[in-house]
Amino acid sequence: IIEPKTPPRRYQSVNEVYQDLDHPNTFLNNSEIRPYIGKIKFPHDKLFGRNDHLSSIMNVCQRMNSARPSEMILVSGHSGTGKSTLVNHVGKILVKMGVNFTSGKFDQLQQAKPLSTIIDAFDGYFSEVMQSGQDVINKTKTSLLKALGSGVGVLTRIIPRLCAVMGISATDPVQIGFNDAQNRLKYLFESMISAIATPSQPLVLFLDDLQWADISSLQLIKSTLTNSENKCFLCIG
Repeated sequence: IIEPKTPPRRYQSVNEVYQDLDHPNTFLNNSEIRPYIGKIKFPHDKLFGRNDHLSSIMNVCQRMNSARPSEMILVSGHSGTGKSTLVNHVGKILVKMGVNFTSGKFDQLQQAKPLSTIIDAFDGYFSEVMQSGQDVINKTKTSLLKALGSGVGVLTRIIPRLCAVMGISATDPVQIGFNDAQNRLKYLFESMISAIATPSQPLVLFLDDLQWADISSLQLIKSTLTNSENKCFLCIG
């Protein structure tokens, strides 16, 4: 109910509200009301009717720092029902808890560019690393070098911001056959996840509009989630 700011002129009872609503023309032409018509606003950072869903997701997220195997959550529902808003709200909570949260959005028109959404998501992750101070950069660099060795050069070719973290230029990997290249990429990606997702800093990857994912992305997600060496990693789709 829209009320004048002056307390004495506010509604004093439900009957007064009914009286105004019984005479809509008078009500709508009221000079105090007119500026607010069509300007009902809801807070952007508040969820409505999603407490159960929020609790379910947070319960899974809170298990990540116990070195459990990777997990996946699928959020279902019709388009426009607030699925993305729900997960992004979770992301804000997790970041405050020290969890790394990164996201990407699949697009029906981008299916011809395999892995582009996952690449964008981790480019965003490494961009955050670059803004987190030299200590974080050095720690991330050391962990990646230990896990990937010279293979880090393969990933710098496809994840631009990783070059900045590692302090090296992108290099051309050794040319091998298509199937071997696919297996190499899967291995290196899984090793990268293992290096950056830790009990002290778990990692959540949100992939929006998963129904438009390309085959290569789905295969990479599957291999990462089923690798028993990967801990403290959660994928939400």
